[in-house]
Order: sequence, then structure tokens, then C-alpha cells
Amino acid sequence: MDLLSLAFVVANGALMCLLIPVGIAIVVAIGIAAYKAEQKRKAEFLAVASENGLRYDPESHGDWDDRWPRFECFHRGHSRCAFNLLTGRLGGDGPECALGEYRFKETHGSGKNRRTVTYTFGFAILDVGLRGVPDVLIRKEHLFDKVAGFFGFDDIDFESVEFSRSFMVKSSDKRFAYDLIDAQMMEFLLGQGTPNIDIGSASAGGAVCLWFGQSSRLGPRELISLAQWGRSFIGRWPRVVRAVPGEQI
Repeated sequence: MDLLSLAFVVANGALMCLLIPVGIAIVVAIGIAAYKAEQKRKAEFLAVASENGLRYDPESHGDWDDRWPRFECFHRGHSRCAFNLLTGRLGGDGPECALGEYRFKETHGSGKNRRTVTYTFGFAILDVGLRGVPDVLIRKEHLFDKVAGFFGFDDIDFESVEFSRSFMVKSSDKRFAYDLIDAQMMEFLLGQGTPNIDIGSASAGGAVCLWFGQSSRLGPRELISLAQWGRSFIGRWPRVVRAVPGEQI
């Protein structure tokens, strides 16, 4: 080996010796920053829980999809769990609610092209205090929904063309959906900031689950706002869907 080649090998080795600890230091720094950010987030959740009379549970719950089998947003992908949970009644009154964050993973491809993507989103679940509520899904309509509708998939249409163009509505009971989404409710839902809405029966009665998207991670105060929106939504349910003997929303 000539002197030039030897010098190149030595320089390259020295560079690697320098880059390896720098790379390790960067990884450690990123890990520390992520840990501090998560601890700050937990402190914010705890403060918001205290302000609103809610209980805070930072632990991870891998059985959340079993607790809420009716809500499709909790049954995507794998490695599913709920965490940073706020539970109770906002301000000590109103419906029971469970707010928090949900995480799941999706694995795509195979072999060298195999990759796993992690999604985290915020959600709010509110008790409607009414047994026997049929399943209803209301969300903004996507391009795929329009294509599916062309091929006859069951998206419920309403008299309001604007509403039908804006929202996809599915239900196990069309009569209930029509009664629930009257003219006043349509006007409310066409307003700004409407989340995805999933209504379904639970062991203790009916419940509403709200979320914006599978990548929409919300802060604790945003979750409180989402729950407050949910209370307004439930408060607008027409009397005809609340007129069940012995049950009130």
C-alpha cells in the first residue's frame, strides 16, 4: 500500500471515529428532547384535568378497542392502545366522558419494502344516556365515498343537497338517522370544525365518539373543546329521538 492510500485509510478511519460518537450524541439528544416533551405534555394533561374536574390516567391501555367495539376508529391496524385519558364529567356536570389519545400501527409492503407507520389521534367519547341507540356514522365525504356511492354503496341522502354533498352518513336504522339529522342539525353540522361522529350502543347505553383523523393528535385543551362540541351536538338531538320511556339525554 502506498503512502497516499495509507493516508486515505487513516483519514477515513479517523472520520468514522468522529462521526460515530456524534451520531450517538444526536440520537441521545433527540431521545432526551422527546422524553422532556412527553413529560411536559403529561403535566399539561394533569393541569387540564384539575381545571375541569376530571381524572387523569397517563397509562397505556391495550384493551380500549375491546371496551368500545362499536367504534371503528379503534379497530385499525395493530399494536393499538389508548393513553393520556381524561375521564369524568366536565366541570362536574353533563354527560360522562372519556377523552384521550389513541395510537396504532399499520405495516405495509413486504421484504425490503416492508415499513411500519405509527398513527396517533385524539378522541372524545360522551355518554348520551339513552339505551338502544342504533349505529350512526357521520363524517365529511371523501372522493372514495362518491365513487362507492356511484356503485350503490349505502350512503344515506338527505333533502339538503349541500349536506348530502358534504357528509357521508351510514346507519343501521335509516329512520333514526333521518330523525336525528333534521334541518337544525344539518345547519349545525355544516358549521366549522365538525369532527367525525360515530354513534353506537355501549353496555351502559348509547355513546358518541368524536375524532378528526387518524393523524390528528390533539392537546388536552383541544380535547376539552372537542368534548364541549360533543355536548352541544347531543344537546341538539331532536325530541323525537329522545322520547324513549324512562330514558333522557
